[in-house]
Amino acid sequence: MKVLQVLPSLQNGGAEKFVCELANELVNEFNISCDISIMYDTDSSVGFKNHLKNVNCICLHKKKGFDIGYLFRLYRLIKKNKYTVVHAHLTAITYLILSAILLRNVKFIATIHSDAYFEASHKVDKFIRRVLFRTKRVTPITISEKSNKSFKECYSVDARIIYNGISPYDSSDSSESDGQSKSSSGDLIFIHPASCQPVKNQKMLLSVFQKITQKYSNVYLYWFGSTFHHSELFSQLSVYFSDNVKYCGCVNDIRSYLCKAHAICLSSIIEGMPMVIIEAFSVGCIPLVTPVGGCLDMIVTGKNGFISPSLDENDYYEMIEHFITLQGHERRNISEQCLDSFKNYSIRKSAESYISAYLS
Repeated sequence: MKVLQVLPSLQNGGAEKFVCELANELVNEFNISCDISIMYDTDSSVGFKNHLKNVNCICLHKKKGFDIGYLFRLYRLIKKNKYTVVHAHLTAITYLILSAILLRNVKFIATIHSDAYFEASHKVDKFIRRVLFRTKRVTPITISEKSNKSFKECYSVDARIIYNGISPYDSSDSSESDGQSKSSSGDLIFIHPASCQPVKNQKMLLSVFQKITQKYSNVYLYWFGSTFHHSELFSQLSVYFSDNVKYCGCVNDIRSYLCKAHAICLSSIIEGMPMVIIEAFSVGCIPLVTPVGGCLDMIVTGKNGFISPSLDENDYYEMIEHFITLQGHERRNISEQCLDSFKNYSIRKSAESYISAYLS
């Protein structure tokens, strides 16, 4: 078996992180040949490209907008290298159309990493995906019960569920700073790891923490993530920054910061199965999230995290305040439950499920 993973880039993002983890696991633990093909040229100093171990990364230099030449370059790459399985992610799924039609002896897989309606936001994308899935030229995989439900509603096709996974955290592998330490003085450290974009609902999050930090001076929120694609939105949000609420830029290894924090905060209005929650579980960092996507499948309020009752700002504020007022031993108990939850999201288990899908 020879596998090709296809996705837009290896910049920061949950899906990108997962693809690197999966490729590394297939090559180094299962001895399966696996390459990665990215669509766009990217800065190798940022993102996950340097995290690959014995995995070849090929860029096909797609132009912005519709690029018919990319369809043929991808087709020639698959045919020349004799891949038996092509596994596409995110917007790369749509670009399987030519190869999936012509290469009848290749198994095509597509993972839906978010809500199916959201991921295929354009009519053309949705139409092509419907053709690929309904003709069974591409086998769909979803990552949570919520995303699976949206997929069935969108395409009237069944899909298998395979949870995301990552490898256990090894601090010796990290080149990042060890971040803000959990303070013995009583300070509470919250991390928000997400790129700046409307779907992440950062205006609500920052508004909540502006009020929280005015009431609790020992609370700190640190935001990590890219602002490149929504610089105007970021400029509008900067009015919420203070000594206690700070933007810290992009990092390649968020777990080196999560392991020093008390909680991770997500305020999204749409999610798939957030990789950052799995990363938080792996280091015992407690998730505080909105009730969307795979968060509902991963977290049991009061056990291994907290889910706000709604997307309402007051509900999120009350959840954060409740967390702040917990006793130290209560937070430690929940942190231990997070570590226990991580066993459900190992990269080995995820890779085994994908190998089964590749062979079926």
